[in-house]
Amino acid sequence: MHFAPDHSIWTARSSVCIMPYIQHDEFKPTFHKMKLVGIKYYMKSLFTALQQLHRFKILHRDVKPSNFLYNIRKRAGYLIDFRLAERQQCIFYYNIGRSRFKQSDQRVIKNDPRLTIKANRTGTRGFRAPKILMRVTHQTCAIDVWAASVILLCFLTNTYPFFLSNDEADALIELSQVYGLDKMQECARINSKFPKAKLPWTGLIEALNKEKMQTWSQKDYGDAIMLLRRTMELDPNKRITAEEALKMDFLQVD
Repeated sequence: MHFAPDHSIWTARSSVCIMPYIQHDEFKPTFHKMKLVGIKYYMKSLFTALQQLHRFKILHRDVKPSNFLYNIRKRAGYLIDFRLAERQQCIFYYNIGRSRFKQSDQRVIKNDPRLTIKANRTGTRGFRAPKILMRVTHQTCAIDVWAASVILLCFLTNTYPFFLSNDEADALIELSQVYGLDKMQECARINSKFPKAKLPWTGLIEALNKEKMQTWSQKDYGDAIMLLRRTMELDPNKRITAEEALKMDFLQVD
């Protein structure tokens, strides 16, 4: 099991949730010390947790290192904090004019012709998928896979956090610096200095983590890059699932 178990106590006036203490290693002081084989076990454990969760069509919606308690020595991790979790919805709306969602705030400009989209934007900055940043109302399990891939990117570049933006606009600009205008057409209207082509992952990792990268085997490094490419695909329809990620060569460890 890759979820932290809990026991609930309900009374007439209150409820108490009792959870076991899970011994784990803090991510920030340890991630840069992990060898590539350690990264393999970490990512395999994380994708296994997501696979089990996504099997029930449940989105965690806040995947990040502090919500995955990983024990380096035991090579085991637990996904925690399901406060934002939701079931994947089959129906979605793109709303013209007034939102078709019920709104408690009625401060809306009458006959406003602009596109109004109310989408769920919860999650932690730096780990939000492009769909969330662009306020797409229909969100799938692919947003969790994206967040997991950002953690892999932190490992491979030896940089945490990797994305530092404070809001959606800055986050889209950061993504554009990596993916280029051809992949992020919406950002072309904001800043014309973005590169036309996508920045290669290998070039990014070499620039940020060259010394450590040189200690990795070429095969393992190539496998890690392939997993990163497949899980950080901008198009959620092309992004692989957690189950598919577990079949990738990089995660084939005992």
